[in-house]
Amino acid sequence: MHRFLAAGILVTAFFLGSCSLDYEDAQLAESLDDELAETVITNARVTVVRGESPSFLVDAEQVSTFPRRNEQELRGISFREYNQSGELLTEGSAERARIFTQSDDVEIEGEIRLRSVLHEARLEAEYLYHHNADRRLSSRDSDTVLIERDSGSWISGRGFEIDLRRNELSFSSAVDGEILDED
Repeated sequence: MHRFLAAGILVTAFFLGSCSLDYEDAQLAESLDDELAETVITNARVTVVRGESPSFLVDAEQVSTFPRRNEQELRGISFREYNQSGELLTEGSAERARIFTQSDDVEIEGEIRLRSVLHEARLEAEYLYHHNADRRLSSRDSDTVLIERDSGSWISGRGFEIDLRRNELSFSSAVDGEILDED
């Protein structure tokens, strides 16, 4: 009986010795899962409908979804926002955006151009972050944002923030501009 026990121990030791308990490959595969999109759609159009008419239309050259990170990445973006009567309120474009799907916050980067028909103004920036819960739009403190009205008035500065509920905006530094009499 000791021979069978000894033989069993030798066979077990052989198999365990030939097995690797190195989980590095499994960890690498798991980290790649975070980097690889689950879904990639090219030339996408997303329409948000409220009531009976579209309220928001987004076109993107590419949309990638990352469910493990709770994110969507969009590249080559243009969008239009409409009121309930179907009139254009805002339109814009950017190189890329990242949507955080749990909060609906959006990080926007690269040649951002926004135009408000309602406010007769346009905004240019390289980086903006939309805080969905409190309806704020902000830049990084180091980035310059330019706002220009159709009348020719303009203002630029760093550390831009706008409270979209109150329609109040501020800059934290390097503010410059020119206000023209609109009469």
